[in-house]
Amino acid sequence: MFKKIFILIIIFSLAFTFKTAAEERAISFKSEETVNLEAEKLTYHLGSRTPNKLNKNLFIALEGSGRRPYTNLEIWENYLPPNTDLLLIEKYAFKDPELFAQTNNINRRIKDTKFVINYVLDSVYHNDLKNIILAGRLEGGKIAPQIAAEIPEITHLISLSAGGYSLEKELKILLAKKIKDPVNEGKFFNRVKIDTQKKLAAKFDIIREYPVPDAKWLNLTYKHFASLLDYESEPYLRNLEIPVLYVIGKENQLTPPEGVEYLADKFAEKDNFTFKIMPGLNYRFIDEKGENQQLKSVKRVINNWYQKNKI
Repeated sequence: MFKKIFILIIIFSLAFTFKTAAEERAISFKSEETVNLEAEKLTYHLGSRTPNKLNKNLFIALEGSGRRPYTNLEIWENYLPPNTDLLLIEKYAFKDPELFAQTNNINRRIKDTKFVINYVLDSVYHNDLKNIILAGRLEGGKIAPQIAAEIPEITHLISLSAGGYSLEKELKILLAKKIKDPVNEGKFFNRVKIDTQKKLAAKFDIIREYPVPDAKWLNLTYKHFASLLDYESEPYLRNLEIPVLYVIGKENQLTPPEGVEYLADKFAEKDNFTFKIMPGLNYRFIDEKGENQQLKSVKRVINNWYQKNKI
């Protein structure tokens, strides 16, 4: 009897916690599954401020390289325009660490993400949407241009803390910055004992030769790293005519802002592209005082972009 009461208390507590969180967020989520052509289950979460009613706008948020699709849920919710639903997509095998390590790479992620988006647009919204905003941060921001280029229904693109260079070039830039200023930049190289470009190139050679899922470097598997080393967003941006916004912190120590500067120069003639390099902010958009600017200055940039593009 006591055991049953204890279980009921736990269930009630979980339900109450979820309800409270939902009320604070003013948005409720419905988790669903679809099955790809290989009979694998793919999970997505569709959120709305108007439960049981679909809106005419959809905001698709792609997280970084981590396993959780809702790491920055509060941020994504605050970036939503009015009357807009929010779609979060889990990576395959999200809850199975071993299978996740075996399958996690950006080629797989792009394929699965496109499959889920197309499924949701067709089967949930019946291709009846006014605006479809695709937004990504870090790894999500890196692959978002390809997804936007290959899904013509997408109407707007936002990339946060991501640039146009390959990961190999980005790491070379970060290492060079470490050599110039070893105290303030590139501290993660110290952990893996990489202090020269020659050592870094040798590590790249090993990863390319052995793209295995059971070896890790910088918290990512060799398999995952191998899929990122030569990947560039720039080719997919060339033919995009939709509004595109890039936002990155000038003090970003994970994605060098030089990659966004390169894109800004490359696409200077295109009126549909907007590039914002935020002074004094790191990859999380935190300033020198430790204040998070994601819901302040970054949100302001995004809202101004919304107004400019009449969303």
